[in-house]
Amino acid sequence: MAQELRKEDVEKKLNKALEDPQTFYRADELKRFGYTDQCLDFLLRNNEENLNKILNNIKEVPRNNASYQPKEPEKRKKQAEATYHQQEDKRRVEERLVLEMYLGYLNGENIFGEIIDYQVPLKNKKEDTSGKIDFISKRDNNLLLVEIKQEDCKETSILNAILEIETYFWILGGADGAGMKKLQKDYGIEKLIPKKVVAVFKDSGLAKQYEDKGNKKIRDLAKSLEIEVYILKNHKEIELSND
Repeated sequence: MAQELRKEDVEKKLNKALEDPQTFYRADELKRFGYTDQCLDFLLRNNEENLNKILNNIKEVPRNNASYQPKEPEKRKKQAEATYHQQEDKRRVEERLVLEMYLGYLNGENIFGEIIDYQVPLKNKKEDTSGKIDFISKRDNNLLLVEIKQEDCKETSILNAILEIETYFWILGGADGAGMKKLQKDYGIEKLIPKKVVAVFKDSGLAKQYEDKGNKKIRDLAKSLEIEVYILKNHKEIELSND
């Protein structure tokens, strides 16, 4: 069990993480439920001073040295099928779920629409610290950029997930950034409007944390950043919970 930190020690670690806005969302303190209130206070105090420091200093990293889309989409689909069947018992739940949606294995309504690709890389050079978008999808005239967390996720908090997809959005330069435009061009989806989504499962710790009446600041933060938070029924029924 991780040792509990004093309030002043959490503050020091968050200030240290603030030195690199590109990776701030990875700070261990953001991932631990017990520190969410303090992390929110750190971000939102003084008219969101620290949050603005992060968002205003995330470097846009257009993927100029390679395409966002794999060169051979059909080959990628075959690789996805092989991965899904060969590693059935080893892959994390959310990874298998994304593969099931990508391969069209799920029945019924898929509220994400058509899955275009998964594990979309954001790095331009090997040494870049940019991560990967869990998946992107087309729904109506929107391009969904989705961060999804598994049902029994114990390694992160809803705040971490929100900041992660927000960071990826700005690594692409925002809705009109060079990276976003190149991603859309590479996939042939130039006319779609980018939307940020965090997806968690009903009854998971992340969903409970988001829906808790005492956590209005989390919901307000997601709303102010224009991030939609989906509460999914379960990993076999990909539709929104009505509860």
